[in-house]
Amino acid sequence: MYGPEIYGMVFSIKTESCGYGDDGYDAYIRLEARANGALLVGKQTKRDCTGTIRRRFKVAFDWALQLRQRLREMKVPVYPDIVMGCDGEFTELRIGGYEGGAKYRWWSAAPEGWEYLDEFALGVRALFDTLCKLADERAGALPELLWTCPVAGMRYAEGAEAVVKGMESGARLELRRENDNRHDGNAIAVMAGDVRIGYVPRACNADMAAMLDEGRTLEARALAIDLDGSQPRLDLAIFLKPLDSPPRDMV
Repeated sequence: MYGPEIYGMVFSIKTESCGYGDDGYDAYIRLEARANGALLVGKQTKRDCTGTIRRRFKVAFDWALQLRQRLREMKVPVYPDIVMGCDGEFTELRIGGYEGGAKYRWWSAAPEGWEYLDEFALGVRALFDTLCKLADERAGALPELLWTCPVAGMRYAEGAEAVVKGMESGARLELRRENDNRHDGNAIAVMAGDVRIGYVPRACNADMAAMLDEGRTLEARALAIDLDGSQPRLDLAIFLKPLDSPPRDMV
């Protein structure tokens, strides 16, 4: 069903400090594809050596394929100009498993040409942090992560930017089906209370619309918020709740 080309480790991301006195944590996160689905596995280690937390989250296989495709489409220079300093954080991205792959490692901000790698790594780490936060809130139980995507059309939604400005990562959002939307028959509005802040992008809304029409429950959470660029951006993590059963413990 899944094909041997994506079986095993798809990628791993490791971050580690190269300075002193940092009260944050180092992280190791990997995406694994298995015969029965995909897993996002990771650990967070306090830099003051006070403890390590390990997590395992079930994710949709289509989402794993999406991330692999993003990596396959990136074009980066083989030998960029590397800049080093005294304090900061190393990021390491490994792609592929024992059959062969590549390793990229950079300090602090990515070198010129590797910005997409840095954005990818930061996005996965932000997602993992949010999943850990939600797991703590639910005593470890989480439904399956179905998809991650930006909210589309947010700059055209009246009042959206003001609402998102006060939002925190992990905030709950409502996905509301708009069957009578004359522009898109699969339209799914993203609601923050009574304010429509945008839509699930057309590129990934067809399957979700079918699930909602079948009576399935999808849960959306704010993942990453960026209001400093030329266009406001809010990324979503969308979960699929099991049918007629409580969420399984993913820890």
